[in-house]
Amino acid sequence: MGDKVLFEWSGATDDKTPKTAFRYEISVGSQPNKADIAKYEVTTPNWYLKKENLPSKIYWSVRAIDSSKSYSLPSKQEEISTLAVRNVALHKMDIYPNPVRDRLNIRAEEGVKAVYLYNAVGQRVAQQDNTNTINVESLPNGIYLLEVIFPKMEKSLNKKIIKKINFFHYLFLIVSFGKFIQQLLG
Repeated sequence: MGDKVLFEWSGATDDKTPKTAFRYEISVGSQPNKADIAKYEVTTPNWYLKKENLPSKIYWSVRAIDSSKSYSLPSKQEEISTLAVRNVALHKMDIYPNPVRDRLNIRAEEGVKAVYLYNAVGQRVAQQDNTNTINVESLPNGIYLLEVIFPKMEKSLNKKIIKKINFFHYLFLIVSFGKFIQQLLG
């Protein structure tokens, strides 16, 4: 939608009108509280305008129309800078397994330039370059922030990761601790 400005809002509900029966009046203006660019009734909770010939800032609001043709109050008016609206390519990324025990895998369409892992206080605890995996086996259990940087992207994507100890490793630790206690007492 690089040549369009998309407007989206949550759909309306009430106890008498089915969700699919609502209509919406969207008003778009070049100044606050004006509808000099567009004013339409639509049946879906989204709509778009072509960017062509739009001013650098536009203002919009929406109001619901129920089955009895009663209008709701208008939404809070939103301001959009049309210069900042651009076609941002979304990167498809899969992170698995999560929770992770030893090795976290990252599958991304365009590959991965770097992977950083941060603990709860913001310290970088792991880093890998040009790889789709990161070893977390030595890290303590907890919640981490994963930052993935793509080769052709200005920004990174972040994902919350949970480090969980392997059940067998946990069992091994308990058994080892038990043997250690027996040796101390025995």
